[in-house]
Amino acid sequence: LKGLSDKYQNIKLIIDFDNKYTLSLVQEHQIPFFFSNHVTSIDMLHGLLAYNPTDMYICEELGFFLDKVSKILHEHDVKVRVYPNICQSSFS
Repeated sequence: LKGLSDKYQNIKLIIDFDNKYTLSLVQEHQIPFFFSNHVTSIDMLHGLLAYNPTDMYICEELGFFLDKVSKILHEHDVKVRVYPNICQSSFS
């Protein structure tokens, strides 16, 4: 993966936050990655931001604050990902 990410700048690994082993490997080898987990709160945003992902999926009520969320993420050189045509809810 390291060789691929060095050769192709547009490759990013998508990992689950709960997979601590993979998370430690991508950080150790500086492989570009982002979490498959969707960010649903400002606390979660700051928590995941500490791991230096390249992108973040924003959903639920944070989608109404994309101007503020994107400012925070862009200050850390993190790209914002959203599903603009899907209504997401934390309540079934």
